[in-house]
Amino acid sequence: MSLVFVNNLAPFLLHDVFAAAQKAHTARLRHGLGTRLLTSPPPLSPPRQQVQIMLFYASPTSTSAVDELFEGLNITMPSESDRSESHPPIQLPVEICGHIFEFLTNPGDLSRVCLSSRTFHDEASRLLYRSINLENVEARIAYTHAVIEYPYLGERVISLKIPLEGEDDDYLPEVFPLLTNLQSLCIPSLDSADGNTFPEDHFRQTTFRLRSFHNHTFRIQGTFDFLSKQPELVEWTQEQISFYPKEGFTLPTGFLPNLHTMSIDAEVVFAFTTIPPVTRLKIRFWHLTADEELRTYKNLGRFRGALTNLCLHHWDADNPFVARVVLGMLAEETPGIKHLCLVGFNVEDFDLIPSPHQVGPSFFEVLSTILPLLPHLETFLWIPRDEPESSITYKISDEEVQDLTQFLTVFPRSLTAFVFAVGWNGRTHELASYGKDPSGVWSRRTERPVSVEVWGEALI
Repeated sequence: MSLVFVNNLAPFLLHDVFAAAQKAHTARLRHGLGTRLLTSPPPLSPPRQQVQIMLFYASPTSTSAVDELFEGLNITMPSESDRSESHPPIQLPVEICGHIFEFLTNPGDLSRVCLSSRTFHDEASRLLYRSINLENVEARIAYTHAVIEYPYLGERVISLKIPLEGEDDDYLPEVFPLLTNLQSLCIPSLDSADGNTFPEDHFRQTTFRLRSFHNHTFRIQGTFDFLSKQPELVEWTQEQISFYPKEGFTLPTGFLPNLHTMSIDAEVVFAFTTIPPVTRLKIRFWHLTADEELRTYKNLGRFRGALTNLCLHHWDADNPFVARVVLGMLAEETPGIKHLCLVGFNVEDFDLIPSPHQVGPSFFEVLSTILPLLPHLETFLWIPRDEPESSITYKISDEEVQDLTQFLTVFPRSLTAFVFAVGWNGRTHELASYGKDPSGVWSRRTERPVSVEVWGEALI
């Protein structure tokens, strides 16, 4: 049993600490959105050891981070009569300390906890280094030096976001092998041309087994060998900053056989030789010809066996494919879709739209004839193509939006959520979200996410 002295920590009751830790589990799981399945919080694991905490009474004006933490947890405080030297020490399992530390979201507070004692350091450092973002150059240099000097810190890292460019990369071949428990690696987008070739040498000595890999920079061909050594990968993003070869390319046979979530450029869709069991798919369209884009839609049928969630991003596309045409092709190629997100698709050609916005009875009439072709559809999100920083803005009145809801009753019976744009300010869209209760009555949901990005993340 370890003896830990904690200054400026108001006394609390042990059963309240257990309750607070359990609330922490529940609160984290409630951050899920949309269709993600949430599970009940896991039971607290048996304690490895007990920490005996001798409590020093804080002054009424104390404002330490730990004091504020327990105040926020609404922990019961003993009465004045209990505050005596005879008050027995509290024996607290180390794991409970770890759950409590999860309320400290500020890295500075977690750092101070790490320095308070060896026992607290072990639990708090797991939280401090669990998810690391090294987009800042100074932070990247400081972290690489720290991990090289203290290799055990690398074992703490589960998720890492890091750009791979510049002179500070010199230490990375020495750092990556120390990240033995890494499960998620994200390489953010770069503006420089250096992002064309994947730095495979950085990873030659690594032993980690990734569950997710998100590449927003490098050419896909340079990642093949690296990804072939990650058979447990289930989430994959491939959105490179350079053009794909005009002659096309082919993915290796058996490429990432366990994938269930993909966020890819459209050029990747028809490069598969064997189809993984993907259930969630996001496709980004940009510099394709009309024939290539049409070919992409046709190739979606190869994923129809497992695919339930589909998000098509068309903002950067060169071709004016309209929503009604795309919906018709999806009904033919992927009739089993349950959750569909169309972003950047117009209702009709611009020349045919007299109003500054495109949501109106004509489009809803089209939807009422096409959506029934997707008999399993539960969620539908549609955003028109509005030019960024455009001088053309719009806001549909609540009365007009309410008039459109009459069409909801003729949508597929399976549909339970419908989201569409009702405003555009030149930068972001305002969304209207409607949900259907078990009795079949539609109503507007003001508590739903109002961001296109949030909805997209929820669906994919």
